[in-house]
Order: sequence, then C-alpha cells, then structure tokens
Amino acid sequence: MLGVARALLRSLFVVGVIASVMLATVHGLAEAIDIIFCLPFLIYGATLGLFEGIPLLLATRHDAASTPSLPVVWQC
Repeated sequence: MLGVARALLRSLFVVGVIASVMLATVHGLAEAIDIIFCLPFLIYGATLGLFEGIPLLLATRHDAASTPSLPVVWQC
C-alpha cells in the first residue's frame, strides 16, 4: 500500500513539473507575441515623436493662446 502511495505521489510530482514547464512556455510565447505585435507601434510612436512632435513643440510659443494639438500615438 505504501508503494502505491509513493508511486502516486511521484507521478503527481512529474505531472506537476510537466504542467508548470508547459505553462511557462505558453506564457513566454504569449509575451514574445505581445512584444512582436507591439514593436511596430513603438517604432511608429518614436518616429512620430521625433519627426512631428519635437519640431511642433519647438515652433510653438509657451503661452495659453497657442496650445499645440499633438497627434495621438498608439500605446500597447
């Protein structure tokens, strides 16, 4: 009876290790996919900020009458 209990605990341990490795792999893949899909938006936002945002901010005066309307940038 003790041998059966040990075998059952050992198999549950192995199943737990396999399940945790699978969950970590799926979580890692989800993070990689998230980064891959967000990267173009991050590059677009950085480019937009450099080529449109900075000259727009430099060209406007800092008073209440001239508030620039900055473009909306996608955020992940």
